[in-house]
Amino acid sequence: MIEKIIYICTIILALIACFFLFRRQILTIIKTKILLFLDLILWIKGFKFGFFLFGNGKLKFRFPSKVHINTIIRKIIDVFAIKNNSNYIEKTLIIIKLDAIGDYVLFHNFLNEIKNTPKYKDYKITLCGNQLWKDVTLSFKTNCDDFIWINKNKFSKDLAYRYKTLKMINKKKFEIAVNPHYSRDFLYYDSIIQASSAKERIGFECNLSNISEIEKFVSDKYYTNIINSNPKTLFEFYRNTEFFEKFLERKINLTKPSLFFENIPKFEIPFTDFAVIFPSASKLDKIWDAKNFFAVSKYLYEKYNLKTIICGGKGDEKYSTQILSYGFNEMFFDLTGKTDLVELTYILSKAKILISNDTSAVHFAVAVQTNTIYVLNGSHFGRFGPYPNGIAQNVISLYPDEITSNLSNFDFLCKEYEHLSPLDINSIKIKEVIRNIDKLLA
Repeated sequence: MIEKIIYICTIILALIACFFLFRRQILTIIKTKILLFLDLILWIKGFKFGFFLFGNGKLKFRFPSKVHINTIIRKIIDVFAIKNNSNYIEKTLIIIKLDAIGDYVLFHNFLNEIKNTPKYKDYKITLCGNQLWKDVTLSFKTNCDDFIWINKNKFSKDLAYRYKTLKMINKKKFEIAVNPHYSRDFLYYDSIIQASSAKERIGFECNLSNISEIEKFVSDKYYTNIINSNPKTLFEFYRNTEFFEKFLERKINLTKPSLFFENIPKFEIPFTDFAVIFPSASKLDKIWDAKNFFAVSKYLYEKYNLKTIICGGKGDEKYSTQILSYGFNEMFFDLTGKTDLVELTYILSKAKILISNDTSAVHFAVAVQTNTIYVLNGSHFGRFGPYPNGIAQNVISLYPDEITSNLSNFDFLCKEYEHLSPLDINSIKIKEVIRNIDKLLA
């Protein structure tokens, strides 16, 4: 009896050892079988593009070992949510735009250009957008006929929500689906393009910021037409211009983002002459210190008799609290977490100047032609900053000395800080910000 137990334990230990020794190969086989099964389902459903079977000899056996298991789980949901549409509803077009608030401001005006194009003037245009900026879209003139709003966080994490959303888009039977993102994403934009099963599926030749080379190879097959993109770094507004000129096959004469109120928000501002500061940001390395914002606000009050409105989103109260802790509270009016995006835009339109970190507030300020000091650490250099003079001459972008002293070598900076920057934003001096405030307000 003891010998049998020892024998069984030995076998179990040997199997465990084999698993740990060959776990990568075993997981690859499992992933391969799953993807083969998904492809078989797609083939039965009539799709001519998939994950695995339709790859080439070089890449198809590398793909399963590179993809995360959570990606496979979400793609299983996708496969069961969609079916191949052969009966399209003519003259229907969906355009997919799910990225951040500031990105949308730089994109907003191009929506109207679709209907202004003779080829698409009779099309029913549906915008598939990020729920974060729904109010902005509906408050400013947007030439779209219908909207699909997606909670991006929920779409990623809630599998039932993802399934229902993709199935709903699939059932719309769009003739044309358009993804204008330069930084495509396998689980968001590309998945929605696949789910649309539209007759024409148009995308952009993308960079690899949000997608791996293998994922891009796979999802390129979701599109019937991929528009070539300029490999050089372009400011995002100009990148949008590039896409839409090629997609619409005509010249677009937009020179800058703009927002015009159809209905003025009923929001009372307690004084007429004021500045706005936006001391928060999406990442800590993009935040100029609170004491710096305090010092600049004090200067604006003493030199220009301007009170300062502190703005920010819900959850940003810690930054305004820190600024107010330095005293002189009579020169501040704190609206952190108390405004929506439309009200924020209205406040910015009335401000004498905005001083902000790298946030959407800057792009809103540009769209309503407000003087702006734009404080950045260098991330995504060339794409979201510095603001080109051709778009806004009343925006001054300030960087750490490592960038400022090397602006003549613009292409190098674009490559060096294409994604992230290790530079310290707090190396930007208060006196440098004040000097540029005087340039704008003098």
